[in-house]
Amino acid sequence: GTPYIKSYNSRGGSDIHLFLDRRHSGRSSLCDDTVLEVFLCMIYSGIHTGQRLILHGYPGWENRTIETRKEFNDLYLSTLLMEFDALDLGEIRDIPPQDGLYIVTGLPDYKLLDEHYRGGSIDHLITVTQGRPADELLRIRTLIMNLRLYGTDVTELPSSGTVRDDMLCQLYS
Repeated sequence: GTPYIKSYNSRGGSDIHLFLDRRHSGRSSLCDDTVLEVFLCMIYSGIHTGQRLILHGYPGWENRTIETRKEFNDLYLSTLLMEFDALDLGEIRDIPPQDGLYIVTGLPDYKLLDEHYRGGSIDHLITVTQGRPADELLRIRTLIMNLRLYGTDVTELPSSGTVRDDMLCQLYS
């Protein structure tokens, strides 16, 4: 396991909150699988580096801290039956604004995510753009550029085959 979280914002809190956006992407299930894969990579990285992670958006694991390999293995096994069927982002409102927030999503409605998280700012947005047509990718990348201009770190993952390399390049730069 290669660690993916190199640095994080600790504006007074020592926790990193990971939010899994489980709304269906409307594309192939491979895109949703990639979103889940990235989420699991982030958790594994946190365990590897000793970082305290609190999960959000993951059914049955909401607001739970994952700190051990056994907890990770239990979580991993529960992904076999996971559905991307969330209808609401309400849980994101409960994340303390002083703690770091990473969001993993397959949808390009970043403004909606930001509006739901009014208490602070998103430290890092990881977005899976896999399977989007070229004209839509152009629009999405414009949104990503605007987020970056306003200080949000964004990692775009255009393909499931490059998750490891893209995460290392983006998060370690």
